[in-house]
Amino acid sequence: MEIALSIVLLLSLVLTFVQDYKGRAVSILIFALLAASSIGLFIISQLDWQMVLTNLAFVVLVIGCLFLYISFKEGGFVNIFKSHFGIGDFVFFLAITPLFANRNFILFFISGMLLSAVIHLITARNQKEQTIPLAGYLAIYVLVLKGIEFTTNQTFLYTDIF
Repeated sequence: MEIALSIVLLLSLVLTFVQDYKGRAVSILIFALLAASSIGLFIISQLDWQMVLTNLAFVVLVIGCLFLYISFKEGGFVNIFKSHFGIGDFVFFLAITPLFANRNFILFFISGMLLSAVIHLITARNQKEQTIPLAGYLAIYVLVLKGIEFTTNQTFLYTDIF
């Protein structure tokens, strides 16, 4: 069962990257598969649900702060999902929260944002589209992390790194 869930997770991550990079949109079905496989792997690992709830709270807090900052900056309430942050990116974060311990998720979030910004700055010159395929870049990042985890036979995503 774990192998099947891992395959679904990996395929979902690849499809997330491809769709987000090409069309700046990802099918909700892919996000559903991503969330289902993440939750399935979490359940198999028999971890505490408080970890997932804390990760979800972190995502909501960050998006809430982004909403407040942009609304303050623009002088009124702003729907950040229209032009500042993609709803698919938010759904992606929600779908992958079961894959990480709390500290590791925060580390992933920060390093993933920085990595995405660097990749986009490097590749933006060759693209007509100015939006950032954040979910796509982060999907590749999760793929790399899961690949390292698989090849080293460790579960460092669930074990606090620091």
